[in-house]
Amino acid sequence: MAGIILNRCPKASADTGIRVVPPEETLKRVIPLLDKAGMEPLEDITDKDNIGIPVYSVYRKKTAKGTFGNYNGKGATPEQAMASAAMEAIERYSAELHDEDEIVLGTIQQVRDNGPMIEPDDLILPARVMYNLEAADIAWTTGYDLIQGQEVWIPACAVYYPYYPDGDLQLFRFHTNGIASGNTIEEAILHGMFEVIERDAWSIAEAFDRTNADIVVDDEDSVPGKLLKQFRDNGVEIHLKDLTSDLGIPTIGASSDDVSTKDPELLNIGVGTHLDPVIAATRALTEVAQSRTTHKHGLKVNANLVKVTKEMGYERIKAVNRLW
Repeated sequence: MAGIILNRCPKASADTGIRVVPPEETLKRVIPLLDKAGMEPLEDITDKDNIGIPVYSVYRKKTAKGTFGNYNGKGATPEQAMASAAMEAIERYSAELHDEDEIVLGTIQQVRDNGPMIEPDDLILPARVMYNLEAADIAWTTGYDLIQGQEVWIPACAVYYPYYPDGDLQLFRFHTNGIASGNTIEEAILHGMFEVIERDAWSIAEAFDRTNADIVVDDEDSVPGKLLKQFRDNGVEIHLKDLTSDLGIPTIGASSDDVSTKDPELLNIGVGTHLDPVIAATRALTEVAQSRTTHKHGLKVNANLVKVTKEMGYERIKAVNRLW
């Protein structure tokens, strides 16, 4: 692949993230692409929940095996939520393995002999693949190392979503961690990095069963302050936790408790990462709103998880998630 040169970009919108153009301009650019990618028009699902924080959805008729056809977006304004949903739809479409993508099969040593690579054992691998790692054929594609300034070979299962092996060793199950779209390459890379940092900090908190300090929002006129009021006014308690890891990039978790309904399925969590902690909190809060709304709308429902949640009940689910 061609080298990537990062340039300075103007900052035009920053309520829920650093963007190079306002959400209205993003929508002008991306909406014409939705039909090309097989998407239905954007749908406003905000009224599926009583909170009123904007949430939009995009439906894709034909999806790859093992993936969902609903893509959702949230924001402090309708335009932000629409842009968020549309960009997630394009992100997932772009992450699929397309006909023009080039895949090469080879052992680690064969690929190592042909240039720089991401060593598979530098990734977090399950124990089941380790005993055959050096001898197995692995699928590879090319990427670009921004730090070293060079093209590198990367295991295909770490790039594409979804990825199913075809005679090669699948190192781990495909996932969406770090996939991001943007108005520019710089914007996309930044938000992909934020997501990886966010998931890492969240995983550390869960693994060690601890968070940093609780967070109190004193400024009721700030975006997080206004969002918190919307939750409170509708009988939903929100707890904000500092999840920032040793990387030092502000990461905030928000957990919701619908004390009016005591519905175990509405004990939701949202996490946000950003260089600006106010934006990190905003992202966490709007993600909680998105989780509530999409659940009530019946999107991305895991039937087994719903069954287990109902069987456990409100009090047991709260006890299990006492960290939050």
